[in-house]
Amino acid sequence: MKLPNKSLTLRFLILWVLISALFISGCNLFTSNEERFRKAIKHQEKGELSAATIEFKNIIKSDPEHAQARWQLGKTYLEMNDGLSAKKELLRARSLGISDTALVAALAKAYLLTTEPEEALRLLDETPSLPKDAENLSLRGEVELALGHTKAAKQNFQSSLAADPAYIRARYGLIRLALSEKSNTEAAQQIAKVLEVDENDFQGLIYQAEMELNKGNPQAAITAYSQALKSSDNTFVRIGLARAYLAVSNTVEADKQLEAVAEKVPNNLVVRYLKAVSAHQRSDLSTAKSLLLEVVGKAPEHYPSLLLLGSVHFNLAEYEQAINNLVRYLAHDETHVRAKKVLAQSYVKLGDLDRAIERLESAADTTPNDPELIMMLGNLYTGKGDYATGQSYYDKAMKLAPGVKEIETRMALNRWASGDHDQAIAELNKRVATS
Repeated sequence: MKLPNKSLTLRFLILWVLISALFISGCNLFTSNEERFRKAIKHQEKGELSAATIEFKNIIKSDPEHAQARWQLGKTYLEMNDGLSAKKELLRARSLGISDTALVAALAKAYLLTTEPEEALRLLDETPSLPKDAENLSLRGEVELALGHTKAAKQNFQSSLAADPAYIRARYGLIRLALSEKSNTEAAQQIAKVLEVDENDFQGLIYQAEMELNKGNPQAAITAYSQALKSSDNTFVRIGLARAYLAVSNTVEADKQLEAVAEKVPNNLVVRYLKAVSAHQRSDLSTAKSLLLEVVGKAPEHYPSLLLLGSVHFNLAEYEQAINNLVRYLAHDETHVRAKKVLAQSYVKLGDLDRAIERLESAADTTPNDPELIMMLGNLYTGKGDYATGQSYYDKAMKLAPGVKEIETRMALNRWASGDHDQAIAELNKRVATS
């Protein structure tokens, strides 16, 4: 029996594969852009944003100047909170002749997502034909709020609600405005109106949680975040919940939330920072240091990390590193008293009392009624042998916090060191008698 020619068989197989591949791809090969566009819009309407994106991209690949496809792709990116991609497609659609005022509003939203509120405001100002309906009035409010124009923002949000009392984004805007101004009463009133309509309103619950954290009520924040989490497994909510748990020093529950976020977003720097906070609360300074160094390595101006890293270095007796990070932090926020205290203590550990005094006196200029700060200055001047100046600071600290035993003891030791032994003994006896 004659065997088949191997070369012929191989060529047949290759031909068959090529024909099959051509047949399989034939549907896509002969699908018109009009059909693709209809398909993409259906995906968009169903909320199938990834599928819609693929279809719009296929249209643009075959016809780069398909204005409607770029316009709809820009809208889809906007729904996905991808501001950069949305801006690119919307600008291209505009250059291709799309003059719809809805595109102007969409582009303004994209500018907000890319933190370009100045461009958003310029765009809105250049489009007087934009309808002054609830949506657009609220959008302008968001732009004004992003620019710090709180009065204009409030007027636009209120005008939006006057046009449509049910327009929820305007209500959200008023809540954000109140929270930014630390007006918890106003925020609470607006949040109550949102939750009155829907007690499980996702955004309303998040705002309630943020407000409670601002008010120093972390347990109430935990309740609100937990309720929001039931309706959406959202990374922002889990991060907020972790912050609330850390506010009550519940590192176990905080770590659970942070691990859940890390599984979805492995390189999130906020998660790493909060893990460092958790490690610091557990006195795991080595882990905290490692995490914080990673954060500031990738985000050198993440100031909360610089502040905490300074404290961690101090507790690890790494005083020069502590000074380096705290100086960088104070260049950003020179009013932070706690940072100045730790910085001064670091200088003391290195024997530089003059710089320590310089930092604390700077802090005392803005916070003159902090008894701990004033007592620390007394200690430093006493350490330098300037007992008179040290005593003046102790006297002031005692007036600010009468009866504090540590201040009384420091005063007595200062008097003894200055040679006023009788007064020192009298003050120590007084302390013993009242203890």
